[in-house]
Amino acid sequence: MLAENNVKPNLVALGDSITFGWHLDDTNGNANPSLKAFPNLVGNGNYNVTKNISDGGWDSTELLAKIGKPENIAALSGADVITLNIGSNDLLGLLLYKPY
Repeated sequence: MLAENNVKPNLVALGDSITFGWHLDDTNGNANPSLKAFPNLVGNGNYNVTKNISDGGWDSTELLAKIGKPENIAALSGADVITLNIGSNDLLGLLLYKPY
């Protein structure tokens, strides 16, 4: 149906600093997700990124808390495609944890 109407599918991105595009765009000041981050590059512009639920330093616990917000539930409900890239900060936390 999307192809018949020539409408771009809605994409919602979930993640951490990689999804956010932390420090990719100096003019952005990290106030908003960078337009140079991979969610905007997926499918060579064939998707409409309707929501980027991510931020620098987030781990899976923080992402899970943000997903539960009503505006994010609504965005996820209307998504045709959802990307998920999380875990780097979780792994770094494990490496930094030194039980002595």
